[in-house]
Amino acid sequence: MANLFEQKDRRVIPNWRSFYSTWRLNELYYSKKNIVRQIERRLSINDYITAWDNNKSTSFAGDLISAAFVNGFVNIKEVKEAANSILNNKVSTFSLNELARLILKTETEDTKTYEHSNILNEFIPSNYYIEIKKTKERINNYPNNPIPYVDLSRLYTILGIENKSIKHMKIALGLAPDNRFILRAAARLFSHFDQHDFIHELIKKSELVKIDPWITSTEIALATILNKRSRYIKIGTHMIGSGNFDWHSLTELASSIGTLEFLNGNRRKAKKFLITALKSPNDNTLAQIEWINNLDVLLNINPYDYKIYNKYEALALDDYFNKKYDSAFDQCKEWFSDLPFSKQAVIFGSHIANSLLDKTNDAVKFLKIGLHSHPRDPQIINNLAYSLALQNRIEDAEKYLNQLIRVSDINTNTRICLTATKGLIAFRKGEVAAGNDLYQKAIVSAKSTRNDYLIWLANLNYAREIVLSHSKEMGSIQNIISLVPDNHRFPDLIKLKAEVISLFIRERENS
Repeated sequence: MANLFEQKDRRVIPNWRSFYSTWRLNELYYSKKNIVRQIERRLSINDYITAWDNNKSTSFAGDLISAAFVNGFVNIKEVKEAANSILNNKVSTFSLNELARLILKTETEDTKTYEHSNILNEFIPSNYYIEIKKTKERINNYPNNPIPYVDLSRLYTILGIENKSIKHMKIALGLAPDNRFILRAAARLFSHFDQHDFIHELIKKSELVKIDPWITSTEIALATILNKRSRYIKIGTHMIGSGNFDWHSLTELASSIGTLEFLNGNRRKAKKFLITALKSPNDNTLAQIEWINNLDVLLNINPYDYKIYNKYEALALDDYFNKKYDSAFDQCKEWFSDLPFSKQAVIFGSHIANSLLDKTNDAVKFLKIGLHSHPRDPQIINNLAYSLALQNRIEDAEKYLNQLIRVSDINTNTRICLTATKGLIAFRKGEVAAGNDLYQKAIVSAKSTRNDYLIWLANLNYAREIVLSHSKEMGSIQNIISLVPDNHRFPDLIKLKAEVISLFIRERENS
């Protein structure tokens, strides 16, 4: 059976987009002058200026304005000169033109990202290899610019090439260890590969953690994941009340501290911080508050009311909770298009497609795409095998399950689902006795976890296979179905129970 998208542990880890997408979302500028002064003592763009003076090409102009923008040096004469050069060059890329306009404070186009509603048919790995080639060319032109290394790391992450992704991120960290964009991207990368300790220690040592709310927020979120008490909560709280930062610069910090207060059971303090986070939220903050509201409604918000770009995760959650499943699925596709390495988008989207919309083909497509960035993920593999088995594509289902070698390393819930999926496959192969044994084993294991959802899901899947196989266990169907109550909050179980009952009644009438 498929393992449901789990939302119990969302934290405010930064989202990771390309450099140009990040600055267009206003997450790179500095809103406090003394941050720039402190950073200037450590960073310099003189090498970029010299390179631009010696070679007035678009490539070098792009490197200069990128380094200038990310480090807060946009008012230098040479930087503005390079920006003007880019705007006067007809072959400049859209992204470079947008960055040049921003530096020169000219009007920019709407920053809404492009739509990707056909992502299930348009995800083509070879396109990312083309982008990798282009990014490597940028690095060859100027190897000391850390930004292309981060973008290259992101491309390798999308393709699931872990060693190269980590290698290039570490190069970027070596070149600019106190750079907001790089530290936040690294936080998402190393969280993606479950290396929270490594990146947490690195961020704790950064000079920015004490003066930049975007980095303070990241440290607090990582500490929370690691079940550690952050030493920067007081500093972060002071930043929020200092009046030295604009509200957008504080949104993730307020959200991180609000989440911590919520997890500690202090609803009043949590609500206070989350209200602050909503004064000028980004997509990450909005999704975090949607997640919290699913557990305990602290703030009555409608994410559609906020003019925020890339808010797909928040909209997907909101639509799901309001039973707008078609819209929720579309938002999951947009979410994945925006963050094409997001496991959450894959699991949630495929769950909606498979369990609520009867779009098993779309669920299979989504899960196969997810395997590019998570090639050995047991949850994705299990859910894919389950979806294929429902289509009676038994050979394909077993092919994916055979990719899982060390089952002992898989978490308990996914192991239970794997056992049930093997039971489904056995039933569909006509091996009823083996299917019975496997489902019974999964149900017993689910009971040991006291996870009602898993218990009910296993029972309903088992009941469906008993009916379809005309098993001798048909007499126990009503008892099995009655174990699943009607007064719960899981829409997929409500739908599955109704389908099993209808199937049972039809089979009994035809017998």
